[in-house]
Amino acid sequence: MIYQLSRPTNESDDSAYACVTGGGEEMQRIPKCQCGKYMVPTGKVLPLQITLYGSLVKDIVWCDGHEFVVNRRLARILEENRITGYIEYCVNVAEWLEGGRSIFFRRLLTRGVLRYLHVVGNGGKARTHTPGIEVESNCNVCGSTEYSPTSSSIVLSRSEYDGSDVFFCEEYGYLFVSERVKILFEENNIGNYDITEVELRQ
Repeated sequence: MIYQLSRPTNESDDSAYACVTGGGEEMQRIPKCQCGKYMVPTGKVLPLQITLYGSLVKDIVWCDGHEFVVNRRLARILEENRITGYIEYCVNVAEWLEGGRSIFFRRLLTRGVLRYLHVVGNGGKARTHTPGIEVESNCNVCGSTEYSPTSSSIVLSRSEYDGSDVFFCEEYGYLFVSERVKILFEENNIGNYDITEVELRQ
């Protein structure tokens, strides 16, 4: 089974979340493209730099982008169980803000605590139950394509999915995990996420 992992809808007010201010996967614009939307990876990934908000760092720290940030305990669990589909990097907390105030001593406590899991697993193209995914814009120069929001559950193809335990699909920045990851989360009381089953077709 495959599952979509997402930020919890009933997230508590004290849960820490992050804004990415630097690092991560390095991207560059395609020459001669005027739309300015599409960027391609250079192949270089840097340690992630973030600003933290809130007071309590939980197992998963949700970011404003598609970056997957977890605490050291969860990173160790995934590594020990040989979970595939990501490469681990360190996280630098540039600032920790609570109620608009900078909490310097808390920022010091985060050294080595958070890990950036750069996802490399690939689930192929996404499909949906009706109504389907529609193309809203497409650039003829760079190939940048924007898709309509999904109003029904995601469907993935078994033939396009590379078998990774952690992965993205091509159209959206949704994070997907395998049954192995779901079981590990349950066995180790991992929190701060919602999980939805995703159909995997031949």
